[in-house]
Amino acid sequence: TTDLILNAAALAFVMDMDELIFEAMVPSKMQRFVGSAEPLRYRRLPVNLDAILPLVTSLALAGLCYLALVRNNTRAMADVEWELCGGNLDFVTYRNQMGVVVARESTRYNPEGVDGLVQRAMAELRDWDFGSEGLPPQYSRIFANADQFYKQVGTNFEGTADWPCADFDTYLNGSMLTAFPYWFTAARETTGVNSGKRFDEVQWRCEDYSAFCQTHGLVRRICGPHCGCGDPRSGLLYRGIERGCPSACASMLQESSGSLPCTDV
Repeated sequence: TTDLILNAAALAFVMDMDELIFEAMVPSKMQRFVGSAEPLRYRRLPVNLDAILPLVTSLALAGLCYLALVRNNTRAMADVEWELCGGNLDFVTYRNQMGVVVARESTRYNPEGVDGLVQRAMAELRDWDFGSEGLPPQYSRIFANADQFYKQVGTNFEGTADWPCADFDTYLNGSMLTAFPYWFTAARETTGVNSGKRFDEVQWRCEDYSAFCQTHGLVRRICGPHCGCGDPRSGLLYRGIERGCPSACASMLQESSGSLPCTDV
């Protein structure tokens, strides 16, 4: 009981401390002035401005940013999208040597019908530095001259029949793989063997494509001896140079024919 009384007295002293300090420190004239003052009467508003003001300020700043920045950027992006993708896209144009532009309607774009090799070439050229003098792209060949470009557009097996009759993976110490990589990547995409693999991932070897010598002319063109273009028993060269075997394999064919025994088969 004694402790409780002492604690209550101490609490009362602490609560009256501000009044005791006021009476001891403030002059009596000032105490009388403060005692004669009356509280100021004012009318409280029905809303809490302290809570609403930050919300209103945030909404105002957000609206200002939208009008000054976001709306203009959105309009600019919409204009750019329209310039790139708006309107009719299913057509092709060409300007001939007379200077006349000719056009025709093209088929609608279908991702499932796009050649995988073309997609890889476009993805590579999209980020390609055309001014660089390093290694050539792996999925296409770049021509600086328009005449050379259009000449290559119409190239076929007959137009490249003068290629050497050699396995290009080892020909000239394999330099063809570095100088003309697009030949080999085209064969990869056509056959499906190591499709999408770059040469730094999987090296090209003619023996990996032996199963396609009879069906794919490009494989015969870059792997002629391995496919048997110079072997009289394969019959590949007799199908004509338009089927892929280089015409230079004819000399190898004659040499091989002379060593065959003359027997009934």
